[in-house]
Amino acid sequence: MSIDLSSYEKCVLSQGGQDGVIEKIFELIGTTNKYFVEFGSSGTDEGMGNTAYLRRFGFDGLLMDGSDKPYGQEVHNRKYDVKIEMVSAGNINSLFEKYSVPEEFDLLAIDIDGQDFHVWNTIDAKYKPRVVSIEVNMHIEAGSDKVMPLDNNWVWKGDDQSGASITALKKLGEKKGYSLVAYPWSDLMFIRNDIIASSGISFANINNEYELQRINEKTPGNFWFPSNQARYTSSWWEPSSKFL
Repeated sequence: MSIDLSSYEKCVLSQGGQDGVIEKIFELIGTTNKYFVEFGSSGTDEGMGNTAYLRRFGFDGLLMDGSDKPYGQEVHNRKYDVKIEMVSAGNINSLFEKYSVPEEFDLLAIDIDGQDFHVWNTIDAKYKPRVVSIEVNMHIEAGSDKVMPLDNNWVWKGDDQSGASITALKKLGEKKGYSLVAYPWSDLMFIRNDIIASSGISFANINNEYELQRINEKTPGNFWFPSNQARYTSSWWEPSSKFL
């Protein structure tokens, strides 16, 4: 019997259904050190991150964000320590070393509004998170292999022309030894292939970006806008093969 992770979507402190999916994943595959790395994060329970809920299960780890005033807003209710770092592909490995990130840990959560693909792609192979959550550009249809240009000085402009498509991120996951298992809200969830193999668990729609996007689109409260696809055919976008 295959586990359909979309049926476990639950929003407690996350932006969408990520909390329930991540909870179910660790229920199935277990944990090691209960260590996470998440960026960006405001360090609050209200910031809609993917790790705040995990603290109820004994998780802790490294939070990073590019500003102490995310989106220009003062943070008055910060509960958890946040390292103020502008994360990029150019500095991610030095930041991991600076903050003594263990080589194997349970969850890596990437949400930096643009350069997510490039940062994950650049992380040294010695770091082996068991589960990876990464933001996807929800507006690009499955099958379209699109990545924004590499730019270590990128600052999100507040529009939807940033990030990478589900197909590009799936290819990156395959390169790094991960399988795509779920698509709650605006994040893709990957599990390391050796973990899946040792668990003996079968996941519904594994690595099927077309079906996972269809399910995501039909989930109440989620959004996927297939309109304006013309803007994603411009030469600004690049294929993942340029970087893989």
